[in-house]
Amino acid sequence: MRKPPITSKTKVLGVIGSPIEHSLSPLLHNYILERLGADYSYVAFPVKPEMAQHVGLAFRTLGLSGLNVTLPFKETVVEQMDHLTEEAQTVGAVNTIGRDSQGRLLGHNTDVAGFLGAVNLGHEGELAGRAATVLGAGGAARAVLYALGLAGARPIYLVNRTHSRAEELAGWISYVFPELAVELVSRSDKEAFREAVSNSCLTVNVTPLGMKPHINESPLPGGIMPKPGALVFDTVYNPHETLLLKTAKAAGCRPIGGLDMLIIQGVASLAWWLNTDLPLRPLIGPLRKKLLATLESGQAPAEKRPKK
Repeated sequence: MRKPPITSKTKVLGVIGSPIEHSLSPLLHNYILERLGADYSYVAFPVKPEMAQHVGLAFRTLGLSGLNVTLPFKETVVEQMDHLTEEAQTVGAVNTIGRDSQGRLLGHNTDVAGFLGAVNLGHEGELAGRAATVLGAGGAARAVLYALGLAGARPIYLVNRTHSRAEELAGWISYVFPELAVELVSRSDKEAFREAVSNSCLTVNVTPLGMKPHINESPLPGGIMPKPGALVFDTVYNPHETLLLKTAKAAGCRPIGGLDMLIIQGVASLAWWLNTDLPLRPLIGPLRKKLLATLESGQAPAEKRPKK
């Protein structure tokens, strides 16, 4: 079905972040919208971090129909919402903004569905009662931790450079899942780091290490690698196969790239905005092909790390 031409009646969806030039979300969403023949257009809005407090006002003023939210705004926009869905409320982060039936701003989170969906595509049910290691405590860490709690992973090892941030996250997820044991591991304690990864059926990278153009970096130091057969998930999707995934595959582990998480959370956001069911199976193959072609052609700009 052909997408209608853009007119004054076309509804606008988009994504905000800083930086945002690297985003594949416009390509992803506009492909689906064209297949649906929906009169929407999806664009990327670069927003400076110091303007974060104005996101809600801009949404209302411009009459937007929906926004995806990426770094560094996922937590800062929470207080600007009129209401939060259960997922956003629990995770304490919003990656999708829409409106309820009365026009009020509603914050939602589809990162949880994106992560679990990517794991469950080929490995459903493997996490229950088994250990998992999360590398990093920023970005999508809250959504990943919550998803692991829902999937029944027990215990969870949280590896991070900054103890205070890891401690904060451990306290939060232990409150959400009182029966869940969370063990903090310092990156500098190589023996504890090695033991955590070795004991885990799944290791997840939520750091930017390995992201283009820093493709020779890995969140796992030399000599530390999960056991053969373990799952290794990298939330980085550019490049599609990071150094972490390459070395994990060579060690006999089962790699999962971040592209499927991006696709599934994007489809979930669009379905939520349009209040419709979007079956994943017919979409994920063509979307993978389209996004991979863009990544491999070099048309997707490298993501710049936010300045500290």
